[in-house]
Amino acid sequence: MNIIVLNGSPRLDGNTSALIKELSKGVESSGKHQIEIINVTKKNLLGCLACEGCRKNDGNCVLKDDSSEIITQLVNSDMIIFATPVYWWGVSAQLKIVIDKFYSTMHLNTLKNKKIGVLSVGANKLSNPQYELISQQFACISKFLDWEILFDESVSAYERNEVLKDEELLNRFKSLGTNL
Repeated sequence: MNIIVLNGSPRLDGNTSALIKELSKGVESSGKHQIEIINVTKKNLLGCLACEGCRKNDGNCVLKDDSSEIITQLVNSDMIIFATPVYWWGVSAQLKIVIDKFYSTMHLNTLKNKKIGVLSVGANKLSNPQYELISQQFACISKFLDWEILFDESVSAYERNEVLKDEELLNRFKSLGTNL
């Protein structure tokens, strides 16, 4: 299986990235799948203009950004893992831009029938509704695109690199990757 991780965190040394690394170690140790991490916050991404230009341009956004390249990688993947810090009860703005650009493929049906995983890391306790809002968003997208959600994990971590102090959590994510 070809797995793409969309890392929506601007901190490449933060909690979200640390959990992605552990998950990736697990995937790689299984030897069953290929995994690639795309750090979307390091890409040139421009918001959708609702111009419909992608409909006339074979699904490619008319804006000169990196979104068409990312979408092509996702189309060619078997699984997409969405990893994000929680910003104002939702995914990071950069990850949301990528999600918005899925519209460019709607008439092509090229993003249907994927397996997905969701990882959200926030400062609040897990009882906070922000995690449920993100889960619901991906549940709706998955229903619309016929995606199968393999995992949806929320983690509460306030301090920078807090997850690195939790060996049990790190092992859980490594195991998650091994068992995909």
